[in-house]
Amino acid sequence: MTDSFSVAVSGKSGEQLDIAHDAAWYTAATYISQIVAFATGIVIKRFIGPTGLGIWTMLTVFLSYLSILEFGVTQAATKEIAYELGKGDEDQVERLKGTQFSFVTLTALIGLSGIVAYVVIRCDKLSPEFLIGLLVIGFCFPVLQIQLAHMTIFWVNKEFRATSLMMLLETLSNTVLGIFLVWQYGVYGLFFNFAITLFIKLGYLLLMAKCSAHLCIRFSWNKAVLKRLLGVGIPLQIVSLVAILKLSLATILVAYFLGTTAVGCYALALSIQTYIYMMPNSFSIIMFPRLQERFAMNKNDASTLLTFLSKPLRGLAFFVLPLLISVSYFLAPVLIRQILPEFEPTILVLKVLLAGTFFLSMEHMPGQIITTTNRLWQRVGLGLLSTIILIVCMAGAVSYGATLVKIACAVTFANTLGFFIGFFYAFSLIGNPRSERWLWAKLLGTFTYLMLSLIVIDQALPTWGDSLLRDFGMAFAKLAISLITFLPLFLIAEHNLSIVQTIRILILSRLSGASHVA
Repeated sequence: MTDSFSVAVSGKSGEQLDIAHDAAWYTAATYISQIVAFATGIVIKRFIGPTGLGIWTMLTVFLSYLSILEFGVTQAATKEIAYELGKGDEDQVERLKGTQFSFVTLTALIGLSGIVAYVVIRCDKLSPEFLIGLLVIGFCFPVLQIQLAHMTIFWVNKEFRATSLMMLLETLSNTVLGIFLVWQYGVYGLFFNFAITLFIKLGYLLLMAKCSAHLCIRFSWNKAVLKRLLGVGIPLQIVSLVAILKLSLATILVAYFLGTTAVGCYALALSIQTYIYMMPNSFSIIMFPRLQERFAMNKNDASTLLTFLSKPLRGLAFFVLPLLISVSYFLAPVLIRQILPEFEPTILVLKVLLAGTFFLSMEHMPGQIITTTNRLWQRVGLGLLSTIILIVCMAGAVSYGATLVKIACAVTFANTLGFFIGFFYAFSLIGNPRSERWLWAKLLGTFTYLMLSLIVIDQALPTWGDSLLRDFGMAFAKLAISLITFLPLFLIAEHNLSIVQTIRILILSRLSGASHVA
């Protein structure tokens, strides 16, 4: 076993194995959580219906905008702490940690005060659900910011096993408490569950941080460090705000033209899209501290970041996304038809959004490259350009009569253009290498092949909606045919990335480690 493992490791760098190991932990936890959360969500949605889901969606959109108050300091800390760790400056790391923690706590308390004041002034004009929801979100906001500050420290120190376990703990809490509270109190149960689960997550992180000095955070204040964090954080905050705007603009448009119930239907489609989006997001979280460390160790040479851009894009386009999109494309409509019939208008909207998910899910790595190379304001400009494209597309959809499907088509088209804008700029930063010059065409061709295959298979075979078993049976048959159709893509991914070999090495490393412990 030891000889075999040595041979295997000789074919892979330690860094690649570390990345694969962290990715295995974090993405596995992410998908276990998402699968359980999806099942839990189906039960909850049956209790609260489209209108209740619409109310909760609007409150979460409001919560996402509250993050503006911290001026991007948390994101800046993630970037700058990882960079200083790459340089080995522990004293500066401590100053960054303490200043970040103090600033986000202070701004969160200011946000809480603003929400309470708004509720007091407008209480007679707010529905009971929105009033209670705003208060719960307001009082939870400081706790949420403190929890995110702690998560930053875990991520930059590559403590992905601990954060993976926290994700599973969150899922358990949402499943057990969430279903019970919603069953008992309806949409109010969602509010209470959010608060209780948040405190459980923070308690877990504080407990884990006690075991390791480099994970502990203390209050401190340093003006020079704060100036540095704000200088990096403000453009990053604008980028995040643009991303939030892109994700929430369609929801706001649906609410304005079609009402709260339509928001609930659109939110269900968006939540299924998010399950796919979480995989690339998880991987970018794992990669970002390594990008910063590589950039610092190589004296800010951007060309050394090429593999951090091209390999993830190939893996997503040729392997991960065809698999995840096809599963959602065929199985999610069955769940909606059979278990959530009130949400049936969601099905066509979902299929349109899934097309846009292909490129939306690949936006992370180009964006991380642009951030790592300190083109922060350039990234702001690219984000604003993609937002303008989205607004123009949505204006076109509205001009022809606002419907859920037309709005989804506008979002999908805008996401595709936004990805390619970031893609080409990121490649220009690393020297636009000849070996990757036609990668954009390969990605576009893969997308076209994927979507045409799904549409043809879906239309060629009937939909049996008369019973759950027959409906699922046909959906699984469609899925099996689509996976056979995608075999050429999987083979391309294996040829470029050696996925099977990497999994084999990971298994061997775990077995070797277990034998040493024994």
